[in-house]
Amino acid sequence: MQFDVHAHLDLYKDRDEIINKAEQSKIYVISMTNLPELYEKYVREYPSLSHVRFALGLHPELVKDHAKQLPLFLSLLPKARYIGEIGLDYSKQKSDVDKRIQQQVFEQIIDHCKRCSDPKILSIHSRNAANEIIDIIGRYNGQVVFHWLSDKNVKLTEAVENGYYFSINRQMASYQSGQNLIRKMPLHRLLIESDAPFTKGNSPSYSVEQFVDTAKQMSVIFGFSLDEMIKILSDNFRRLLKNERLD
Repeated sequence: MQFDVHAHLDLYKDRDEIINKAEQSKIYVISMTNLPELYEKYVREYPSLSHVRFALGLHPELVKDHAKQLPLFLSLLPKARYIGEIGLDYSKQKSDVDKRIQQQVFEQIIDHCKRCSDPKILSIHSRNAANEIIDIIGRYNGQVVFHWLSDKNVKLTEAVENGYYFSINRQMASYQSGQNLIRKMPLHRLLIESDAPFTKGNSPSYSVEQFVDTAKQMSVIFGFSLDEMIKILSDNFRRLLKNERLD
């Protein structure tokens, strides 16, 4: 089984071709959106996909200028299974006002997710804000996936105790700092993402081969054969989507 829990397929010019290829190849892709109006557009345009799933998002780097879309996000939330990209971005260039707006919006999103009758799968952006996110989410009856976690001082033990997953991409697994962090993560909580088209080394179009490439990197990090690593990752993905039928 091949999968990608965090990609941005809508940012490719050949989106239709990519989606058709993923569907035909039976590769599961959770495709993020950065604004709820885009999620609404894509679920209307692609109503019958079996392997590509669009996630309802409000990207933290866009929140300050698009906070007025929060009511639309919350109105779409009850029927959305996948949520992302959401989170906090506390990069150095972000102003205190920007950070405060991000936090207020994120807290409302998490509060509404917790009130939904059906558990959601959340893909979380956490640049320089991982511990703040852990404090806000706490324990959640759905699934939380930390996308491309990079904070060195993250409360990893608490995140693991809360049941969170961690999605790894090719670029993260290429650097020593990323490898050191990956080694600290429990094997049964690891998943693969591409974060395409943002990661370095990706082809101009979306590559379905990235799953095997990243699995190879992870097999070296943990000392497993490629087949063993793919089985571990596939079992993790099945647990993430535990109530869904997979091919």
